[in-house]
Amino acid sequence: MKNWSIGWKLTSGFGVVLVLLMVSGGVAFYYLSENLASFSEYRGLARDTNLMGRVQANLLMVRMNVKDFLIT
Repeated sequence: MKNWSIGWKLTSGFGVVLVLLMVSGGVAFYYLSENLASFSEYRGLARDTNLMGRVQANLLMVRMNVKDFLIT
């Protein structure tokens, strides 16, 4: 490495940085894809939970209305 010219040293240094950047980008892309699948599953569960909350609220309103009807 002592006998390398300054141009060759700079080129190899940028090459190493570029390879490291590509590896880190590939790893980031892989984990981002995994997280997207997990988020899709979470979104489905959240929608189901919200729907069940609305059903429960509607059932409570029905119970209150029936109670009011029976009282009158």
